[in-house]
Amino acid sequence: MSIILNASTMEQTNSDTTPQESLAGLRQRALHLYEQKRTLDSLNIFEEYLHRTKFEVGQQHLWFVEANVVLINTLLTQKNSLAAIDQINSFKQVFQSSPGPDRCLISRWLNSLAEALFHHQHYELSHDICWFALDICQRHPVEQFDELTRTRNNLASVFIYLGQLKQAEELFRSNLTSLQQKYGSKHTLVATIMNNLGELCRQQFRFKDAETFLLEAHRIRKELLPSAHPLIDQSLNNIGFLRMNQGRYLSAEKAFSEALITDASNNHLVKTPQQLSSLVGLAETKIQLGYLKQAEELLEEGLALAEKILSSNNLRLGYISTLLATTYHRLNKDTLAAQTLQHAKSFFLEQQATLKPIYAPVLLLEAEMRFSQKNYQEAEFLLQQALKMQVQFMGHDHLEVTRTLQQLALVFTKLARESRSNSILKNILAVRTKLLGSQHPEIIHTHIMLARCSNMRKSYTQAHQHCTQADAVRQGLKEDLPYLRLLLQRQFAMSLRGQSRFAEAISHFQAELSIAEELFGNDAFYLVDILEYIASMEVETKQFAVSSTILKRCLKLIEKRYNAYHLDYADKSLKLAFVEYELKNYPYVVELFEKSLAIKKARLPKDDIKIIDLTKDMIRIFKLIGETDKAQKYQAELDFEEGKDHHVLSDLF
Repeated sequence: MSIILNASTMEQTNSDTTPQESLAGLRQRALHLYEQKRTLDSLNIFEEYLHRTKFEVGQQHLWFVEANVVLINTLLTQKNSLAAIDQINSFKQVFQSSPGPDRCLISRWLNSLAEALFHHQHYELSHDICWFALDICQRHPVEQFDELTRTRNNLASVFIYLGQLKQAEELFRSNLTSLQQKYGSKHTLVATIMNNLGELCRQQFRFKDAETFLLEAHRIRKELLPSAHPLIDQSLNNIGFLRMNQGRYLSAEKAFSEALITDASNNHLVKTPQQLSSLVGLAETKIQLGYLKQAEELLEEGLALAEKILSSNNLRLGYISTLLATTYHRLNKDTLAAQTLQHAKSFFLEQQATLKPIYAPVLLLEAEMRFSQKNYQEAEFLLQQALKMQVQFMGHDHLEVTRTLQQLALVFTKLARESRSNSILKNILAVRTKLLGSQHPEIIHTHIMLARCSNMRKSYTQAHQHCTQADAVRQGLKEDLPYLRLLLQRQFAMSLRGQSRFAEAISHFQAELSIAEELFGNDAFYLVDILEYIASMEVETKQFAVSSTILKRCLKLIEKRYNAYHLDYADKSLKLAFVEYELKNYPYVVELFEKSLAIKKARLPKDDIKIIDLTKDMIRIFKLIGETDKAQKYQAELDFEEGKDHHVLSDLF
């Protein structure tokens, strides 16, 4: 496919106009439009500039390189990737056969092209163009010092995305030495290389080295640049991501928030990639801290911004959509979660990215949904798919791999494969300790998962031991993390409940409730589960009035989340009915039983065992409280239904 006008077309075009514009004039007009980013209505001009350059000054001329870069960048901006790649391949063939004169401007244009390709995720092509630029720069390293450092930096960035981290670090360190020798230690270019080295170390879990480079880069930039400069936002974002990796989520929250404030004050750069990074980073921090509602708002804003400033094939769009769908799911917004997840899946399928590790979160969310539906076999299948993909690209000893394995261990526990689950979790603990050290939130989370699986196996003493270990690590952290305390209190409570230590269990459940109210609010549906546990514990300790009050609060939360005719409402009403029976509030007992039965009859098949069992319970209770007429009425209904079943069987035989 050729996007260059052929000679006959050009002759026809020129014959219809006034005397032909000079090539220099055409070049000036094309570059003016390009600098103004008027690419949508200027493609024909850029094509004409390339065509005339080729025939009037030749393919060895600087202008020919310039014309190619302008046209390719324009096609990329217009999201016409196929035409852009076709043009790049033609350009590469010409350049490989005769690279042209060694001029600084040629390497500058090539670097510009490599950066555009990198931005549009054409990493292999960006890699090739970087090598052309590097070849030119290395012939005259003194004359082209700035372009040489730029080329090395671009090539190192490509190496990172291609997984060649050692080569990337060598280029960054070579650049840093050269720049410090020429400019000294206080220079914005020195800060840029330090920032890049810090990011590279962060991705390799070398957090001490990363901290040294990132903090020094930020210090230099703050000293040399205006306070609202986007490079300062970049430094803050990178420090934020480092703090997240270190498990210092409050510090990360502070860094991302500061970057957002700085970016918002920078009026001529209101919508920037750095602002997007700040929004998503802050949202991920809020998720770790348990503030899901705030994360939801940030991700909705982030996705809207991403759709405006990123190319339509940028995989970050799918990643943000998946993160938002996960947040919806954890907020019990099931319809929104399903719709957003389907959108993300369609996007990755369209981009042919379903075999890349960035697609793994989609599979993990689907597995989480299947787990909540108690479909453990499907959850296992999805997790195994994600795990295979992650191990292929990341290796076994990677933090993301351990997170997938952690979910898989929970599934294995549900499937009664306890030994396998326990083995996985111990391996996770070893890998995380190796990568993160012993004092890290991920270590706490692993102990909590070990406790959870032990509780599910009814190994309550062992579960309590894991909780104690988790709490010891938590107390040694620099920051208090409410969400981890929330998870820990639940497992403490469950281990004590299993040992019939009800008073202690209630204390931990109440602590969990206080944290949940702090994180999610007093009317969050999340509270229902905790309240139900507390109510059951109060029954065990004969505190029926307290249990009644708690269950009534549950009913209000369920009615707000769904309505007063939901099956959950019926189930909690039944529990309340038995509590009210102990309190001898018999009229209310009758009301609760009859409402529960009406809901179940409306929602379930008539012959459902739950309806039959409930009717039998009602008959028994009504006889005990002296409601003989009602007991006889429901006994007659039960006999009638059972008689119908007997009659059908008689007909069959």
